[in-house]
Amino acid sequence: MNNGLSLRNALRGKDQAACDATLAASACLVCGNSGFTGSLDWGPLKKHRQLLFYEVVKTCVCGFQNRLFVIANDVERRRAPALKTSEAALADALARGNLDPVELDESVAHIMALVFAKKSAEALARAEAAVSILSDHPRAWYNLAWLYGEMGRLQEGIVAYQVSLSLAPDSIESLYNQAFLMAEIGDAGRAVLNLARIISIAERNGDQQLVDDMHKLVGETMKVKDRSVGPIGTVEVVEDDLGRRVLIDQQNQGGALFSPSAALYLASLPEASVWTGNNDSEAQPLALEPGPVPDSFFSTAWTALALQHANVTGLALGLGSGTGLLALLAAQPKLKITVVEVSPEVVAQVRRWFPLLRWFEDSGRLTIEIDEGGAWLDGHNLDPYAFLITDVFCGEAEVPDVLTASRLEKCRRAEVDVWLNLIVDPKKERLALLVRRFEAAGLPLAYAGLSCPPLVARRISAHWILATRAPDFAAMKRHQPFGWCLPDPLNLFHSYYRLLGEWCFNAAEIKRWFTLTDMSQ
Repeated sequence: MNNGLSLRNALRGKDQAACDATLAASACLVCGNSGFTGSLDWGPLKKHRQLLFYEVVKTCVCGFQNRLFVIANDVERRRAPALKTSEAALADALARGNLDPVELDESVAHIMALVFAKKSAEALARAEAAVSILSDHPRAWYNLAWLYGEMGRLQEGIVAYQVSLSLAPDSIESLYNQAFLMAEIGDAGRAVLNLARIISIAERNGDQQLVDDMHKLVGETMKVKDRSVGPIGTVEVVEDDLGRRVLIDQQNQGGALFSPSAALYLASLPEASVWTGNNDSEAQPLALEPGPVPDSFFSTAWTALALQHANVTGLALGLGSGTGLLALLAAQPKLKITVVEVSPEVVAQVRRWFPLLRWFEDSGRLTIEIDEGGAWLDGHNLDPYAFLITDVFCGEAEVPDVLTASRLEKCRRAEVDVWLNLIVDPKKERLALLVRRFEAAGLPLAYAGLSCPPLVARRISAHWILATRAPDFAAMKRHQPFGWCLPDPLNLFHSYYRLLGEWCFNAAEIKRWFTLTDMSQ
């Protein structure tokens, strides 16, 4: 089947004239028109082992650019008789098993044709079919991610690129395209981390032009406001036009949006009408400081927790950027939180750059204690606390060991709801061991919120929000967080808030995912 849509099914010709005639007669994938009524653009001659080929763009009168492969061995043999024939060179390449599957190139051709014809649903079905056949091939996921981006389904596109990157971690195209989608949804922090990875790859490859281009793009995207080094790593405060966030060793700890501002939030509180901040290093008015709306999936999760706890006191291990706790406190006006943070550097940076944190401290609703989380749990009575948030930084794809069996037993006796934020690779055993540890302690996990669709959750390192008490999803749908604010700045927040109720597992699904037979861990 020489349809020209893939290298395996490439068009052939004995000479240039024969090739041109074959190309001219090929039918357009969109309108079906055949014959030379458009234009032909021959790309450079390419080589795969002994197989010589061109990728030719045939632009039809309907406007669609048909991308076609033409094997050129027979044509080139006129100048170099030692070359293998087209048939022999292709057979050799196929025998060595190093040609991409035909489904990849041909699915691209069909997807592009369907997109051009404005048949998005059919294009998506074609891309998903390719992924189901080639689930371990990075280009299949890349194609699906690209299509999601074209359709405006940005969060799904980001996830699909992440699956592709899990299979091909150094793909500059996937890193850059994913960064573009991240920037589109307002997550410039993660976008810049992708650009930093591209810089590292380019330096390794000796591509100085790409290094310079990416450094320029990073400088245009993100400004470093402050940096300090502490026992847990390098703490950076960075911002872009949309918000400010905290990084620890380049791992995003969350942030808050500039709009609505700290001043706008405080204006909604009669008791805060005269508060102007009390930080000597403050260089700008509260109208220019970030408000309580978080910019990350994991920080948004605590808003769901707020619907279950009103006039209570909660406990948090790990301050991070503090923005998830700010959102939680803003959602429940009578809630109080004690947060335990091991790093004085993190506390100092967050107090300086997120002034709403100081407002909640001054109002008596937030207490910060500098201590190691496990030691604090061992030395304090947990009865005053209704819930425990564990959001402890310990590096990418690691499960914190702070919640030991004895500490979980202490939480059970105090009837404390436990919520965790993890960045973890589910293919590793540590997550399964954690689930079993909760089960053995009599605190079975009832909810797992995921930053990716459950169908791909087994494949990539992602954020997991685990809880011993499931959110009230009906209440979540009724609730309108930050109702005092105009809706436009909340688009990113609302997309994450919606995913908490859609990309998730219930207790039964968690048990099916993790075999809970070994309770000794």
